[in-house]
Amino acid sequence: MSGILLAASIVAPMALKIGLGVLIRAAGFIDRPSMRKLDSLNFQILLPVLLFINIISSDSGNLLSWKLAVYAIAANLAMFVLAIIILDRLIADPAKAASAQQAVVRCNYVIFGLVVANSLYGDKDNGVAALLGVIIIPLSAVLAVIILERQRNGKTSFSELVLQIIRNPFIISSACALLVKATGLELPGLSTTVMGELGQAGSTLSFLSLGVGLDFSSFKTDGRSIIIGTLARTAAVPLAFIPLSAVLGFRGQELCALIILFATPAAVSSYSMAVSMKADGDLAASLVVTTTLGSIVTIFLSILIFESLGWL
Repeated sequence: MSGILLAASIVAPMALKIGLGVLIRAAGFIDRPSMRKLDSLNFQILLPVLLFINIISSDSGNLLSWKLAVYAIAANLAMFVLAIIILDRLIADPAKAASAQQAVVRCNYVIFGLVVANSLYGDKDNGVAALLGVIIIPLSAVLAVIILERQRNGKTSFSELVLQIIRNPFIISSACALLVKATGLELPGLSTTVMGELGQAGSTLSFLSLGVGLDFSSFKTDGRSIIIGTLARTAAVPLAFIPLSAVLGFRGQELCALIILFATPAAVSSYSMAVSMKADGDLAASLVVTTTLGSIVTIFLSILIFESLGWL
């Protein structure tokens, strides 16, 4: 029973905030175009602040092990290869296939992940999840660019990849946080308090935005592709890699970080990237919605099972 209550206490606030976003849009307080502008503020400032404050607030003893880092990288690369091989065969349209493949390899690590880690271990003890994000975020961005370049028959420019990585707000905030940790710089208490509040605002705004953006009208035209992409991200990936993570001996914060990596939904920014690189933007947006709903179930079950086994 305690495992059920813990899992419910983590996913219920997420679901309620998404539901509140649906009500806010239905009441006419904000529409999707206006929400997109707030999303830009969130992506550029608030969520990077959330990642920064989580890294600098983490216990210095919670270092990222080589075993975890190597496994996470290898798993991401395996997801990338399998997504290309399998989804190319299941989805005929290259633009749609690319959007589905991007949803598989690029997860909503910061928005969902740090919320789950904070709920389980608190701000001071979630350093493993935050540090793993420093590796996963740029890697998944590179893999997404390669996937999207494939469908438009382009040749991925190395300089373009590098620029996309170093300009990513999450990479910048991670680098700044690691610099602060490495130098032992003590930030004023007021500044960390304000940054913590901004980060929490970013987390809340993200879930509200997901609710505002809920739209199932695309099922009429892209139903098959949406179902395939959603099942790939929220069922196939967790079923393949989370049990393997447990078999390989990952426990506690490390297992939590891997559950975050494999069970969280497609990244919100996958929509804008799909549009900018001539993939199917509508499908990418739909997959953000459907994988978000599916991941709530996946995260709940993952926490319930592994907490009951005493492995989290």
